[in-house]
Formats: sequence, C-alpha cells, structure tokens
Amino acid sequence: MTITQTVDIPESHRLTIDVPREIPAGPGFLAFTPASPSDDEDATEYLMRSPANRARLNEAIKNIEEGKNLISFESAEAAIQCAREMAAKL
Repeated sequence: MTITQTVDIPESHRLTIDVPREIPAGPGFLAFTPASPSDDEDATEYLMRSPANRARLNEAIKNIEEGKNLISFESAEAAIQCAREMAAKL
C-alpha cells in the first residue's frame, strides 16, 4: 500500500506523522523527497547543489560508465524483493 501526502517541513525540521489505522503495524518505509524543482532546472541540477549529493551522483555516473557496482534484475518484482530484503537488514 502506498500513501502519498504533501507536507510543508516546519522551521524546526520536526514532523509528526499520524498513520491511518488501516495501515498494518510493523516495519514500514518512509522516504522524503524535496518539492519538485522549478521548470527551469532538472532534477540532476537540483541534486548537484549539495556537495554530498554531487559526490554520490558523480560516483554513480562513473560506475555506470565503467560497468562497476551495477545490479541488474530480471523483473521489477525482483528489484522490489531485493529492496525489501535490504530494508529488512537495516
């Protein structure tokens, strides 16, 4: 089940999340993504603003160009299963 909700992050950077009762108790996955970049810039430009993001993106690009550290899957389901298994280890 996926729930999408847009929220404004307060100045305190503290966010309280009330989970609907229909969501089963147990481990979950929570991802935060910034608001969409403006029409004038693409997502890569937006991410490149942060030195840490820039370093990770440049390393990922280098890995792709060199064919290193790549994982391929036969199907989307296999990729999802792998992500679940990795998340369970966290």
